[in-house]
Amino acid sequence: MSIVIAPATGADSPAITALLTRAFARLSSHYPPEILHPLMPYFGTCQPALVASGHYFALREDGVIRAVGGWSIGAPGTGVITPGTGHIRHVGVDPDASGKGFGRALLTFVEADAASCGISRLEAFANLAAVSFYRAVGYAEIGPRNDSIAGRYAFDGVDFEKRL
Repeated sequence: MSIVIAPATGADSPAITALLTRAFARLSSHYPPEILHPLMPYFGTCQPALVASGHYFALREDGVIRAVGGWSIGAPGTGVITPGTGHIRHVGVDPDASGKGFGRALLTFVEADAASCGISRLEAFANLAAVSFYRAVGYAEIGPRNDSIAGRYAFDGVDFEKRL
C-alpha cells in the first residue's frame, strides 16, 4: 500500500467532488434532510480557489484519493485575516476508507504546511459528525456555533482551535 499526500490540482476536481459528496452524505445521521439537502452543493463540491491556493491537499492510497483538506489564511465566508491564524477548510474522508487514519494523517500534513507558512493557530468549524475527530486530534473546543451557509442556510456545528 502506497500513501502519498500532495497538493490537489485542478485535474483532481471531479474526484474531489465525488469524495466530498460521499463523505458529506453521511451527515444525514446528524442533520435532517431539510437542512442537509440544500447544503450539499456547497459541501459536496470541490472549491477551485482552495485547490488553486496550493494549500489544499489530497491523500492518495495506491493512486486513489481517499482524503482531502487544507487551510486558508482568510476566514471562510468573510475572508477576514487575523495575523498568525489559519482556517481548516473542506476536509473529507472517503467513507470506504474511514477508520484507517487517513483523516489524521492528512490533518497532520495540513498543520505542518500551515506552520511552515507562519501560522501559529488553526481554527476549524466542525460539523456535528466531525466533533469527536477534532477532539481526538488535539483541537480544543471553543464552543457551539450556528453558521449561515451561503447567507441563507442555518447549520449547527462546533468551533475548534489548535495552537501549532
